[in-house]
Amino acid sequence: MNLQTLLVPTDFSPHAEHALTYAAELAARFQARILLLHVQTTTDVVPAHVEGMEGVTEAYFRLIADQERQARAHLDATLASLRARGIEGDAELRSGAPWRAILDAAQESHADLIVMGTHGRGPLARLLLGSVAERVVRAATCPVLTTRLPEAE
Repeated sequence: MNLQTLLVPTDFSPHAEHALTYAAELAARFQARILLLHVQTTTDVVPAHVEGMEGVTEAYFRLIADQERQARAHLDATLASLRARGIEGDAELRSGAPWRAILDAAQESHADLIVMGTHGRGPLARLLLGSVAERVVRAATCPVLTTRLPEAE
């Protein structure tokens, strides 16, 4: 097995942090790079119920920009922590459907492995909400390692 690039999607949840622990260990053992990816599900399109409301449109875009700044700061801090451990990496911030952005990033970066956390929702929640991890596992062209928090089992 030759791991050079590990894609680690993160929503900054404990589940994603747990997956990053696995990815960091693998990266250290294989001297692989980590590509951290955060996907914002917001877009530049103003929701119909907000558009045209005086002051609300600007506030909406300020909120999106603030979320982006926070995400970039979190990604940068995580990268700094990895680099302090001798693990090289990069970070990307994308917007759109998380599962699609993850698959696109994996293909574009030639990822050898995707390491991601799963929330472990039950079948009804998965049916109603969908599962990003499940969609990625089904459609990825490289292997996918999913992790669960121990207390979620």
